[in-house]
Amino acid sequence: MRTWMSPVVAVLLVLVATARADERLTKQQLQAAGDAAVAALPKVDSAKAQTCKALPITTGAEIAAAAACYRDAGALGLAIAFWKRASKERTTPADNAAAMGAALEIGPANEAAGLFSAAALAYEEVTGTWPVTALPPHLDAKVARDLQTRAMCIYRQLGMDTEARRSQAALEGYSHRKPIDAVAICTALRPIRPPGT
Repeated sequence: MRTWMSPVVAVLLVLVATARADERLTKQQLQAAGDAAVAALPKVDSAKAQTCKALPITTGAEIAAAAACYRDAGALGLAIAFWKRASKERTTPADNAAAMGAALEIGPANEAAGLFSAAALAYEEVTGTWPVTALPPHLDAKVARDLQTRAMCIYRQLGMDTEARRSQAALEGYSHRKPIDAVAICTALRPIRPPGT
């Protein structure tokens, strides 16, 4: 039995492989993007950060408020740590709502700090913890799609194929379209943008 590939199919496969390669960032591009993200962060306002230390942090809502205070003071690392803690505090309805709000802050904060894979993972965790079909609080379907799209595209840019496929499968579940054109979507979105691109 003879197997062959038509010239048209061969050209299409080369184009798809080239598109995948163009999406992935080099180590130098990732380093430049991370450095640019860190350089864009505001300086820490030490006086304001001191006021954050005095805030009560016994409930999830209080922990989330402390995280927002640290973010406003420019202490993004502390803000992320407090948001992670707040996202796990779900003992009361108020804490549950604060936990979802805190979880929604983690991904963008990690992106701002140049921690791209952590950002993508945070986006995935939000959609897994507060699915669209859950009892309140739950994610709006559009928000869930946007978060999964961002996670998928970050993973694709990082060359994390297994994670990208996982996010793509979740995204296809939200959109009820199989398969989605991940190359076109991520080429348009490009969440990680190295300087000069």
